Amino acid sequence: MNFDLTVRHTEVPDALKRYAEEKGSKLLKFYDRIETLHVVVDIQKPNYIVEMEANVGNKVPLVAKDSNEDMFAAVDAAESKLERQLKKFKEKLVDHRAEKASRIEPPTSEDE
Repeated sequence: MNFDLTVRHTEVPDALKRYAEEKGSKLLKFYDRIETLHVVVDIQKPNYIVEMEANVGNKVPLVAKDSNEDMFAAVDAAESKLERQLKKFKEKLVDHRAEKASRIEPPTSEDE
């Protein structure tokens, strides 16, 4: 997974970069085919706005956005939102495949 961090209107502490990358790597346990994770941190006093965008292939990217006065809390909230989206995305893939497999009926002994 490629990780990219963009910061607007402020300087980012190294601790935030490490923290965001750590949170992003935890998303791989929910869906291991994340190609890129792009995190944007913006400050609009008094809040920090964090936007996480996960590219999961040729599909539309999943985006989660949150704002908070504490930048670490904003990263946590955005990561939580993205986690839910990834779980739902993965369930759709699994359910779709199971539904397709259930439509194929195995041959019965009467057909022979």
